[in-house]
Amino acid sequence: MSAVTYGDHTKDVDDLELTKFAVPRDVESNQVLLKTLATPVNPSDLLLIRGVYGAFPPKVKLSETDPVVHVAGNEGVFEVSKVGTSIEGYSEGDWVILTSGRLGTWRTHVLVDFPSGGPEPLFKVKNAGEGGLKDIEGATLSVNPPTAYQLVHNYVKDWNSDGRDWIVQNAGGSHVGQFLTQFARMLNVNVLSVIRGGKPNHDEIVTELKSLGATAVITEDQAQSEEFRNHELRSIFNGGNVRLAINCLGGASATALFLMLSPDGAMVTYGALTNDPITYPSRWQQYNNLTTHGYFLTGNTKKNPQSKIDTLNAVLKLYKSGKLQVPPATLLEFKDGNLLELYLQVIKSGKKGIVKYI
Repeated sequence: MSAVTYGDHTKDVDDLELTKFAVPRDVESNQVLLKTLATPVNPSDLLLIRGVYGAFPPKVKLSETDPVVHVAGNEGVFEVSKVGTSIEGYSEGDWVILTSGRLGTWRTHVLVDFPSGGPEPLFKVKNAGEGGLKDIEGATLSVNPPTAYQLVHNYVKDWNSDGRDWIVQNAGGSHVGQFLTQFARMLNVNVLSVIRGGKPNHDEIVTELKSLGATAVITEDQAQSEEFRNHELRSIFNGGNVRLAINCLGGASATALFLMLSPDGAMVTYGALTNDPITYPSRWQQYNNLTTHGYFLTGNTKKNPQSKIDTLNAVLKLYKSGKLQVPPATLLEFKDGNLLELYLQVIKSGKKGIVKYI
């Protein structure tokens, strides 16, 4: 069996390695063996590999006889293959996701140890033989949808249902942005999504985002234009209340969002892809009583594990009811051959991708 791994001095995806390992015939009483069904490739996966977050995830054992390594990937859905005799609540054929972040998912199998105390390392998303959930939905369940769901629900508790409230966000075409748009639509909250301009398929992107529920889609150049904000943007908002700005870029893009906020609004930063500092007029914040927050799903989950479980249950219910859809992504299938080459193919394409294990 194989995994996509990397070392302590990895600088980029070109340093990724293919590591072979043995799958145990039997498991210990406190272990569960998982077979991978599908895993996505997210921008955060690549940032983690490049060391942007300041530290690599912990090393893990691929099997009892193999050395510890860093395994790439943060998200995926797995099928239970074998269950230890002391493990309750899981059966062969169940679908699960990993609750512990950064254990690595780009591998054919995962051997999971259940601790004697503390939160369970797995979250069941579907019982064996049960319908109602697709593998690509389970694969994208644990990172982007919970992030988007908590961004919508954690910072504004009293959304008005009259259709006058607004959320503004940059990177509106990202998976988090597309999930956030869907969650906001369910609350009758308007969304202004800011995207990069100049793409040949710009009109197609706008149509796609509006089909998910975006009220308006503008470019970064428009968002950062004072003239546009003072005229066209006022017409778009039409007297509505911009209560929440969602930022994952930083720099001038974040400043533009901040200046769109109505009095008593809040800006939440969940990413810093440009790595540029955020600046804004202090008087604008003071006189309008604006607040800023930092958001980090992994850190929040460590402080309050139950919050992640509650969010997963809410998102899972929406998936199974058909109210939530996975944003479009390139699907690639792995049956045998070189697993690393398949992931590199997705990464170098620059497109959102999901690898399905056949």
